[in-house]
Amino acid sequence: MATGDLGPWRGTTLLRRLTDNLAAADPYMDLCVHSIWALLERRPRILEDDPELTGSLDELAQVVLDQGDLSARARQELEQVHFLVRAMRPRIVPRAHTRDR
Repeated sequence: MATGDLGPWRGTTLLRRLTDNLAAADPYMDLCVHSIWALLERRPRILEDDPELTGSLDELAQVVLDQGDLSARARQELEQVHFLVRAMRPRIVPRAHTRDR
């Protein structure tokens, strides 16, 4: 796995797509959860780019966790994502939509 600098790319569009896949009960749910987790590990401040998206991720993460149809690893990663989203929400101030760079 590459560990170098990702440059100015933010990844908001990717996070939006992955969040949408959480809502769709994707058959690759574990992979989707891991991808969200990995993206937020590298770019946690991406949650500040789109408060509406962050709210959706918060809600969907809770729904998926409540359903319980995840592997143990995916559950742990999604719990970490949910915790990060909850921790970041007070810092997130709605602002003009920022496009992916």
